[in-house]
Amino acid sequence: MTDFNPIKNDKDSVGPSGNEIMVIGPGRMGTGIALAFAQNGFSVILFGRSQSSLERSMGLIDQSLKEGIEKRVFSREEAEKIKTRILARKNDLDNLELDSIKMAIEAIDEDFKAKSELLAQLDVLLFPSIILATATSSLDAEKLSYHLKNPERFLWTHFFYPAQKNKTVELSPLERTSIEAVNLALEILGQARREIIRLKKYRRGGVANIILISLILEALRLIEEGFEASLIEEAGRLAFDAPYGFISLLSFIGIETALAAASSLAQASEPSDPLRLIYDNFFSLPFELQQLLKKEGLDGFETFLKGKESKKNRDLHLDPLVLELARQRFQAVAFMTAAEVVEAGLIDPPACDRLCQLAFQWSEGPFAKMNRMGIEASLRLVTERMELSHRREINFPVPRNLIEKAQRKELWPLS
Repeated sequence: MTDFNPIKNDKDSVGPSGNEIMVIGPGRMGTGIALAFAQNGFSVILFGRSQSSLERSMGLIDQSLKEGIEKRVFSREEAEKIKTRILARKNDLDNLELDSIKMAIEAIDEDFKAKSELLAQLDVLLFPSIILATATSSLDAEKLSYHLKNPERFLWTHFFYPAQKNKTVELSPLERTSIEAVNLALEILGQARREIIRLKKYRRGGVANIILISLILEALRLIEEGFEASLIEEAGRLAFDAPYGFISLLSFIGIETALAAASSLAQASEPSDPLRLIYDNFFSLPFELQQLLKKEGLDGFETFLKGKESKKNRDLHLDPLVLELARQRFQAVAFMTAAEVVEAGLIDPPACDRLCQLAFQWSEGPFAKMNRMGIEASLRLVTERMELSHRREINFPVPRNLIEKAQRKELWPLS
């Protein structure tokens, strides 16, 4: 059995504190993860493939710290101390001092081959007592673990963008992860002041991405059907009493990132992939958007978002009715996906509600909303959305647990 050493945390330390976190991948997510730990007293080694990627990352860190100073989140002196805790390193994993590292987090682009090779390299270099985590949003972490020599210390995490501001983290052990590794990871994340949602079991995509990507896709399908982006944005906000809708959220987390996640969820990792068996083509991008992306690259998304000019000449008096229709469609998607991840055994209703409130800033979670609306009325929304989806030859599963709740007129247990 591997011995995992306890951690110490010193928020006033500058430089190595004996509690180093290694983050590999200086993109927007990796940068945010590094900054989240540094803001809470951990020394961080941030690895990148090139000097230019590291320079961009440090520029993002400077910008975030400047915003923190302006908003009086911390003082200038505190910001300077935070930055000194982050050490940028380029392509020198073999020359790493390993003694003080407690956790290594892989956060490179969503490329299975690249992640597999990097994790295998880290598995050889790092002491077995060092937690190794992947932050993949949509690839199969179980498959990423197949060639590791120390799979007992490997687990899945999902940070939310921007990680230095959004404290929510999904965490799940994998089939061969030890309870000791899970406990140490929970301790580390807890000392980094993360709001941890521990899944009951792992499935590709986790919970939050299944719900979020589904709602983003609903917004894109509404655009394809001729709804205006501004109306869709407002409908998404009203559906969950949130500070933003799914068009602005898509831009916020990154169009390329979100579209890549949707495409990855749409692909089966193997014939028995549970996501594909349940959702089939549900995660496919709208056909019109696919064609524009092939023709224009990412510029095609802007073309798609603007829509056809002829679609905009609509009677404004119909907008309240259309707004209500779009709002109900968003709620139907949230109800379906939330019920499905519970039925799959990934999470229970109270934890799912808490996750949606923390990660998405919803005023209440989908299960509390279904209870308030009534389970029969909620199922009716889901069933109507399923019928519309099937007319367009897009799968839309209706979870058995939702049907049974409605038949028995039972509320979801939230205590």
